[in-house]
Amino acid sequence: MLEMQARDGNLRRMNIVNTHQSEAWNGYEGRHWADHHNRYDTLVTGLNEPLFAAARIESGHRVLDVGCGAGKTTRIAALRAGHTGHAVGIDLSGPMLERARGTAEEEGITNVTFGRGDAQVHAFPRAHFDVAVSRGGVMYFADPVAAFSNVREALKPGGRLAFVCGRTTDEDETGRVWAAMARHVPLPDPAEDDAPGPMNFTDKDRIVSVLTAAGLTAHRPGKEG
Repeated sequence: MLEMQARDGNLRRMNIVNTHQSEAWNGYEGRHWADHHNRYDTLVTGLNEPLFAAARIESGHRVLDVGCGAGKTTRIAALRAGHTGHAVGIDLSGPMLERARGTAEEEGITNVTFGRGDAQVHAFPRAHFDVAVSRGGVMYFADPVAAFSNVREALKPGGRLAFVCGRTTDEDETGRVWAAMARHVPLPDPAEDDAPGPMNFTDKDRIVSVLTAAGLTAHRPGKEG
């Protein structure tokens, strides 16, 4: 699907192939998350520390935030990259990106850019970013191998990819919510369901298989990768 987006007085062609997720996140879901972004950021705030510990963003880095939503992780990345660095957030959701831009402006964060696009096919500048991060956004790829391959090509040689996905247990709050829901509605087995959604990307072997197919390699301590 090709969409036309007006920005800065110009029309630009935007290629969206993950149409189901695009429709969802530009409908009720996207508006709801944008309106209640603080609540949802609080729910997953515990994921920020492991994400940015793995990303190791340094001053001057160019950072790509995939599936940035309302922009919390993009703003964190921009602050870590400092005035000589820059963070770019990309997402399918127009309502959430509007909220992301507004919050960044309110907080006075100027080294950040937000844009709408599909990570599977978006024309990222090649070999441009030092680090790519994602807090849960990768769970919604319709074609994860294509998306990760595209992100890989946007990274500089030796660039890093760091992402976190939802993995619930009976002990954490999200796990208790899913357990309560399971008493009333059937839930998919995450080990058998690879459809885009919050239960996707919980199987380690599948993650390794997808990343390998996309041409990514594991980081080895003491080396870039």
